[in-house]
Amino acid sequence: MNEPKKNPALTRALNLLSKRSYSEKRLREKLSEKDLELRDIDAAVVRLKDLKFLDDARFAQSLSREMAEFRHFGPRRIYMELIKKGIPKDLARETTDNIEYSFDESLEEVLKKYLKKCLNVPREKIFNRALGYMVRRGFDFGSSRDKLLLYLKNPET
Repeated sequence: MNEPKKNPALTRALNLLSKRSYSEKRLREKLSEKDLELRDIDAAVVRLKDLKFLDDARFAQSLSREMAEFRHFGPRRIYMELIKKGIPKDLARETTDNIEYSFDESLEEVLKKYLKKCLNVPREKIFNRALGYMVRRGFDFGSSRDKLLLYLKNPET
C-alpha cells in the first residue's frame, strides 16, 4: 500500500521519449515548458540515464549518421546541427570527428544534384553559387572548390 509518489516529470519525459530521441538539454527544456518542478526534472533525468533511455553520446552518433547518410550534410553542418539539438560542444566535435562515412562521395552527389538545377544559370555564376551551396551544406571549402572545378572541366564524370 505504500506506493511511492509518482514523478510527473518522469511520466512526461517517457511520453516524449516514446515518440523520438532527445538530448538531455532539450529534454530538460521541454519538461521546463510544462512548469514541472526542477527537483522532479532532475530526478527524472537521473532515472532515465540509469535506464539508458537518455544518452547524449548515443543520440549524437545516431543523429550524425542520419544527417551524413540521408541528408548528405558535411561535417561542419553536422557539428552545428548537433549543437542546436543541445549536444555539448566537446561531444559534438568528438562525434563529428569520428563519423565513419565517406563525405567525398556525398559531396559529389550533392554537387551533381545541385548543378542539375542550375541548367539555366549563366556559367560564370554557377561556380560561386555552387561553391556557396556546398559550404552551407557543411563541406570543406577547399574540397568543394576542387570537386567543383574538376566537375566543371569534365561534366560527364
